[in-house]
Amino acid sequence: MADAASEAPWLVGVVSAPAAVDAFARTAPASRLVDLLEVRVDLFPTPDVASLISSWAAAGARVEATGTPVLVTIRLASEGGRWTRPDAERLALFREAVAFASWLDVEVASPLARDVTALARARGGTSVVSHHDFARTPPLPELERLVAACRAAGADVPKVATKVNDAADRATLFALTAAETGRACVIGMGPEDLRVELPARGSRLAYGYLDAPTAHGQLSVAEMDARLRAASPAYAARRAAGVRQRSGILLAHHGAIVTGATIGEACYKAVTFERMCRFTYDILAAGRTPTEIPADPRADLKAALLQNAPRAYWDGAARLLLAAEPEVLA
Repeated sequence: MADAASEAPWLVGVVSAPAAVDAFARTAPASRLVDLLEVRVDLFPTPDVASLISSWAAAGARVEATGTPVLVTIRLASEGGRWTRPDAERLALFREAVAFASWLDVEVASPLARDVTALARARGGTSVVSHHDFARTPPLPELERLVAACRAAGADVPKVATKVNDAADRATLFALTAAETGRACVIGMGPEDLRVELPARGSRLAYGYLDAPTAHGQLSVAEMDARLRAASPAYAARRAAGVRQRSGILLAHHGAIVTGATIGEACYKAVTFERMCRFTYDILAAGRTPTEIPADPRADLKAALLQNAPRAYWDGAARLLLAAEPEVLA
């Protein structure tokens, strides 16, 4: 998870169905590209309001427990979402979600804004208070008043998303981002490049979808991550720092890079990686689901393998090679 005080933008992965939350919960924490998982509850394809939180609560709790905060959004239809039911029902869902989710998002125009931010604060969580304008980008003074209103409602992160119609609108959002660097989320709806450029210039959050786009111009998480690495030195540096803690990197369209303290260890890890990929492929091809080793014994197992297996593998591989191709020593 990213440091909240970091100057680098946080990458938010957006999901719009309970199954997508469960799928994310089953991913290894080290392989996750996102710093925050936004769950768009208002987009769930179910008429049963009572199950809107309970249907994914266990998976959401696992996501939080494994280091990725969960952001719950129940967006009003008037601000681009699909929620049209009474506010009392929405507040009850927020109360249910805050039992395990550490982030909540509510609109500044909603009568519930202060109630929702209070819920987050009481649990030691974080609140996003947002404003969406799908027609225009208001003048800078008006946007500054909106950001102030978000903070007055209790926002930890004010969020302003506006429609960009021309170069003047772009300049306005750049000015707001410069004034609020690292303290607010600024989104320009329309031009795809602004999804990356505004976070690179200092917008606190950058959004990408994990299962399906939830807003016009929204890019996938994978594409957002790749573009942010190129556009934001702070973001790239934070991602690079995470790579230093790992001994394997999978490069898209290139293959794997594996490192080790010795040549033998690196070779053992590389071969093990390839074998596990093959095993996983065979299991999936057979219509089965691979079983992940539980987290508790995983660390001890890894340490034992690294202590004993590389030398045994290297010595055995060297003997086999010499037996098959003695000329390698010539």
